[in-house]
Amino acid sequence: LNIIFEVIGTPAPDEAIEEFLETQESVEYVRRQAPRPRADLAAKYPATEASGIALLQRLLQFNPNKRPTAEQAL
Repeated sequence: LNIIFEVIGTPAPDEAIEEFLETQESVEYVRRQAPRPRADLAAKYPATEASGIALLQRLLQFNPNKRPTAEQAL
């Protein structure tokens, strides 16, 4: 989870993560994480077109309800 947060950042304090995390223990664990910003994907993958970076940002959401479906991504 720490590696994931290094890329996608930690959820905002006001994000309702309890809507998709199954246990209170999970919610508390995520809330205890030090705040981290989202990585600059354009800098990490400089050869990628802007549309590719935009798609990656949409796909790499912590909240699964905010991620596009495979069909939408295509």
